[in-house]
Amino acid sequence: MSKKTAAIIIIVFVLLIAGGFLAFYFYANQDQDNNIVGPESRGNIFPTSPAAGGAQTQGGAAPSPQPPAESGTRAAPVLKELSERPSAGAVALAASSTVLVRFVERGTGNVYEVGPARDGETRLSNTTVPKIEEVLWHKDGRKVILRYAGDDGDSIKTYSASLAAKASGEAEDSLQGAFLTENIRAVAANPDQNKLFYLLQDAGGSTGIIAEFDGARKTQIFDSLLQEWLVAWPTPTTVALTSKPSAGVPGFLFLLNTRTGALTRAISGIKGLTARVSPTGSLVLYGESLPQGLSLKIYPFSNASLRETAVATLPEKCLWSKNDPGALYCSVPSYLPTGNYPDDWYKGLVAFSDDIWKIDSRTGAGELLAKLKDNTAKDIDGINLFMSPREDYLFFINKNDFHLWSLRIQN
Repeated sequence: MSKKTAAIIIIVFVLLIAGGFLAFYFYANQDQDNNIVGPESRGNIFPTSPAAGGAQTQGGAAPSPQPPAESGTRAAPVLKELSERPSAGAVALAASSTVLVRFVERGTGNVYEVGPARDGETRLSNTTVPKIEEVLWHKDGRKVILRYAGDDGDSIKTYSASLAAKASGEAEDSLQGAFLTENIRAVAANPDQNKLFYLLQDAGGSTGIIAEFDGARKTQIFDSLLQEWLVAWPTPTTVALTSKPSAGVPGFLFLLNTRTGALTRAISGIKGLTARVSPTGSLVLYGESLPQGLSLKIYPFSNASLRETAVATLPEKCLWSKNDPGALYCSVPSYLPTGNYPDDWYKGLVAFSDDIWKIDSRTGAGELLAKLKDNTAKDIDGINLFMSPREDYLFFINKNDFHLWSLRIQN
């Protein structure tokens, strides 16, 4: 055998061995995930990972497997864009085997139903109420408060409506109700989502009213010489009133007792102040405007030590857990552009691309739950956070287009 023939045989033998290894590699990995997302899997764009489910395990161990889908439903994606149209406000409802979300479309006032384990939207009502800006939902998911600007551009309309059963021959329900007092400047629902607190303005200041969800049984419990307030109703007996914020302007937080009408000053002198009082009423998450950006802190009303948090975001991009009083969920900018906060964000001069964090209010420490931008082509500036009844899903609206999203929480 010539040297040339021997060399050719050796080369062929090496190529065959290499080809065998490559074939084995591709065969062994043919069912593994890749980085390509096809149109048919648009919703399932957030892979299971330590970033999505919690802290990474030591040594890079694989995360725990997802629980099997319940009977009659498919496994819900970890992150999903739920709505195809802009939402003015939504509510999560417990269903027999999953969770459903109802929302009102901003442009039409139509009510839709979606879900993390569902495909597409189901329209529930066809009553047109144009240019909805704000929505508050009753806990039953059938009563809703719709707020929008009047035709004159100066007045504010507030419509308390219910989903009325469809008439014979109709395919969908209708919205029926009555208008509340005109020019309600701010409104909040109580924790049980069945009562309202709202503010009216006049030349002498502002007046605070408590009423049923349909506007009945009105009782005045507050009046002030100031006109510009943000309102929230964090505990059954406490309404939080915060002066409207601006960078460089000292703000104030007052707590109003809904039983006695007593008003207590809780925080004062914080520039650019916005706040979220906890469901227990013992803590407040507040933001402060700084020359270099934002600071987010937790203040116990018991006068215990002030706690810095691990993230920089606005309190209105956060949500207190009801099932775990010590936990907060926040939509946090991955990068904070230079600006005057919160003014530039309110005006739309700045938009964020967020991550989702869980904050321990006892220590201020943070846990990164999801890096949203790494798993979707869209920048998500999360607002109006709310959770499913079991707190296994976090829902939020993307301020950039007002579409509704869900994130499955790995508890």
